[in-house]
Amino acid sequence: ARFSSEKNVSWALDDTGTLTINLINEDVSSSEETWWGDYKPLIKSVILPEGITHIPPQLFRDCTNLTAVSLPNSLEKIHDFAFASCTSLESIRIPGNANIGRYAFGGCTSLKTVEIFDPGYTYTHGSVSADKFAFVGCFSLERITVNIDPERREEGEYHMTSDEYGCLYLSDPHPDDGNTEKVLIQYPVGNTRTSFTIPANCVVIGRPFSGCKYLTEILVDPNNPEYTSVDGCLIRDGVEFFAYPIGNLRSTYTVPNGIIGQTQQLGKIHIYGSYG
Repeated sequence: ARFSSEKNVSWALDDTGTLTINLINEDVSSSEETWWGDYKPLIKSVILPEGITHIPPQLFRDCTNLTAVSLPNSLEKIHDFAFASCTSLESIRIPGNANIGRYAFGGCTSLKTVEIFDPGYTYTHGSVSADKFAFVGCFSLERITVNIDPERREEGEYHMTSDEYGCLYLSDPHPDDGNTEKVLIQYPVGNTRTSFTIPANCVVIGRPFSGCKYLTEILVDPNNPEYTSVDGCLIRDGVEFFAYPIGNLRSTYTVPNGIIGQTQQLGKIHIYGSYG
């Protein structure tokens, strides 16, 4: 077994590859290299006990043999790149009071399911959200499920929700108009569904469709005031080409007249929300 007990962090790694973090102080900001560097390939599972409130940036980045993670209900923040490129991780359960940072799970190519679960208490630290790039590069992702009692949420603050298709949304408690009520953060890009419809009360940010190799068309509810679908592609405000469904294997695509974009060989360009 390996142990470390320092001012800001205390941990133990046993012979089975289980890493137990006993203490992370609030002011810790250093990367994982400071703590277990050469032991990183030996880490297969991680346990963070109750009382830990945050996971520092890059803490488990590139732990490529990590397959299991246990997160505490007390967790409030998963910082940027915390689990980035943990390529063996297939599932994760995240307490619903935890904010999820930029690329926190970016490049976790085996990640199939994400559950955001009820923490068991009413949290009062403001809005809870996931960054628009939190799950970029999770090409096996089939479903994100949010199971949180609405009574746990602080009134008037942003919070995460999901739908029957396994998409992750951020709700808007103060919409600009009566139609905009939620923001699409992540589409489950590993899902084999070939068609998806943007809801009427929804806007899209980031690159939620990036890597959706099965998606052949992106449709839009006719009551959505901001988006339309043209030839299965997503258009914003009637003029901006926003996303191309890369499951549609046509070799060329001509952007309609009046739309911001250009005719290119698909497969060689990055068009806003999708990779071709």
